[in-house]
Parts: sequence; C-alpha cells; structure tokens
Amino acid sequence: MSNPTIHDSNPGLHALAREYGGQLRDASHRLGLPDGYQLSPSVSDGDVFSLDIVAADGHGDLTFDKDIARGRLDTVLIAVHTVVNLAGASDAAMHDSLERADLQRATRETENAAHAPAGWRSRFDGIARPDLVLEHTPGWCDQDAGDPMGVSHFIFRSHNEEFGLDFDVLEDTPGPVSVGLLPTKWDWNVQTAEELLTLSDHTGRLQQWLDDCATVTAWIRQHDESEHTHE
Repeated sequence: MSNPTIHDSNPGLHALAREYGGQLRDASHRLGLPDGYQLSPSVSDGDVFSLDIVAADGHGDLTFDKDIARGRLDTVLIAVHTVVNLAGASDAAMHDSLERADLQRATRETENAAHAPAGWRSRFDGIARPDLVLEHTPGWCDQDAGDPMGVSHFIFRSHNEEFGLDFDVLEDTPGPVSVGLLPTKWDWNVQTAEELLTLSDHTGRLQQWLDDCATVTAWIRQHDESEHTHE
C-alpha cells in the first residue's frame, strides 16, 4: 500500500533523515529487525511527526508501517535518540554477555585442568606381567576410557571371537580397578547342528582364554595396593 500523507519536502523531516538516517539504519540491524524492515522518520498532514518501522515493495510502496512514537518534532527526536541509544546498549550488552560466557568457559577449563592429574600413570607400571597362554587383542594396553577428567584407562582388554565375550580391566585414578566379563553377542544365530558342533570344537580354546583372564585378575588383585589398604 502507498502512503500519500508523507511529505518529503518537510524541512524538519529532511533534517532528521540527514542527521540520523545512518544511525537509524544501523540501529535497525543491531535491534534485529528482519531484512527489508528499518526504522524511519516520517511526517504527515498537520506537521505530525512519527518514528516508524517500515518495509516497502519493489515499487517503493509501503507494505508495513508501524509507528513507535508520534507527535511534535521534538517528541520524535527524543524517540530517535532513545532508539539509537537502545541499539547501542543492546549491542554492548550482547558483547558483554559473550565475554562473560568466554570467561566462564575459560574458568571451568582451568578448574578442570587443576583437578585433573598432570599425567596419567598406571599403578601397575614397572611390575612384571604374568605369562599368558594365548595372544590377546590388544591385551595389556593403555587406552583412555573416555572419562572427561582423563583418569579412567583400560589396562587390559581381550575379545573372544568364537563365543562373543569381552574381558576388560579398567583402572581409575584414584579409585578401584574394575574387572568385567561381558557378552558382545547375545545371539549366535544357530541354525544347524554343525554350528553347535563348531562351537563345541572351540571349548578348549575358550577354557584357555578364561584361564588367561583368571591369571590377569589374580595378578591385578595381588598387586593392587588399594585392595590391600581395605583389608
């Protein structure tokens, strides 16, 4: 829609546009107005000034016009100053908020670093490992368990492919050593007798694997000082 009541020849309007046009465009952006919408002063019949949020189509006709302040020139001038100052204060507040968020994040990271160990070291380092019958993958290791503080590490891991079993030893510093035997396959999808016989053929290897897991567990319990402090 067009707005024929606006007088572009009004000297007061020209003065407002010339002095504050750039600041109002910048304020429109800082206040987050949608693209195509902007703050603009206008004047209608009877020298009634207003500060509006407007949008226009490709022909220059207004498609949106909502006034913020209306009255004499000095009244609208106060509104212009208020909006420009509000936009500046809003921008400063946003900047301050981001700085505070960055400071809080840096403080948390510093606190976490202060509570985290300088460098993880297993309590079993330097102790001779027991002899095992089978090759284990990966076997003795130092694998971060994904703890944000970096204090939990797998120190022994083994997977039994035939029977779908995982044996893990997890060391927490400080804290206990956890030993776990978990199934990784709940269903062997046995369809024939031959498949069961194949599993039976591997029971000897399963016994050796379990014997190795027992050897590791006994060694852990023997050399874990935290275990003996509670006896």
